[in-house]
Amino acid sequence: MEKYTIHSGSAADIDFLWEMLYQAIYVPEGVERPSRAIIKDPALEKYVRNWGRDGDIALIALDETGNHVGAIWTRLFNEKNQTMVILLMILLCLVWQFYLIIEGKELARYFLMNC
Repeated sequence: MEKYTIHSGSAADIDFLWEMLYQAIYVPEGVERPSRAIIKDPALEKYVRNWGRDGDIALIALDETGNHVGAIWTRLFNEKNQTMVILLMILLCLVWQFYLIIEGKELARYFLMNC
């Protein structure tokens, strides 16, 4: 198994979190992926916009060469910006937010065992 390192997300990882948000969008087989502009929709962008506020937690996985290969994150919401999918987002990150070119099952297992 390839060696991975995990670090707490920081401002340096924001572009990668946006990419992972896009990759997490469910697209049924045979349907064309939406434009990347979709992540600027308020229903989606609230998961990454202004990253780094109180309650934002991210773990970023890097491969042996330092490439970003996976992420899990959560964000606490308030009365003004409610959501019912915080736990779902964590699960989506664990399951879907790994590049398909990486051995996703091994990386997910690594996240679970080392976080």
